[in-house]
Amino acid sequence: MTLKRLLFNAFCILSFLPAYSQNKIMHRFGFTGGLSASQIATPSIKNATGLLWDYNIGISVEQRLSPKFALAYELKYARQGGRAKAIGLLGNDVSVTELNYLLLPITGQFKPKGEPVFIELGGQIGYFLSGRNYFASHKDQALAVQNMTKLDAGLIGGLGYQLSKHFVIDARYYHGMKTIREDTRVPDPITGVPILIRFVPQYNRVWSLNLRYYL
Repeated sequence: MTLKRLLFNAFCILSFLPAYSQNKIMHRFGFTGGLSASQIATPSIKNATGLLWDYNIGISVEQRLSPKFALAYELKYARQGGRAKAIGLLGNDVSVTELNYLLLPITGQFKPKGEPVFIELGGQIGYFLSGRNYFASHKDQALAVQNMTKLDAGLIGGLGYQLSKHFVIDARYYHGMKTIREDTRVPDPITGVPILIRFVPQYNRVWSLNLRYYL
């Protein structure tokens, strides 16, 4: 799926879902942004990179189906990745991986007692835009990441609070379920025969604190 097609589909979801709402279903449009702490997990060796702090920003549509339940659709740009110690390479330097994604999270928000506090559960699709690797002490020598899987997907869970009529805050955890790198074939330097290079499965893990403003 191309980026152009993904953007078109996302735009359709955000633009036309409210139009199909019945009179009893309230919907509103807004903006969202927040801080994130992300890492790249490698479950097979029980290892994950250190946290990389960054941000996300985008737009949001909320459909309130009842006083206790609502659906939220978002389209946003997010920066994530991870950090790892690089002992033995450049002293005690830190290797940083920065990944840029276009995200489409869809969550259901449930207020158990109709109060401001709510629980949210859902899923998220991400489209990889670009990324780079560098050592913290040599940021100007960054290299583009290679063999990244274009589409990411996973589950979201979190807690939120309705601060006022227009402002909503939430804390989320994203658990990626699709490997972020894809296997590739490269020619053997001697024979020229393609060799399959398999990457150790790695997944995105992201904690975020987000603020949404609804018009």
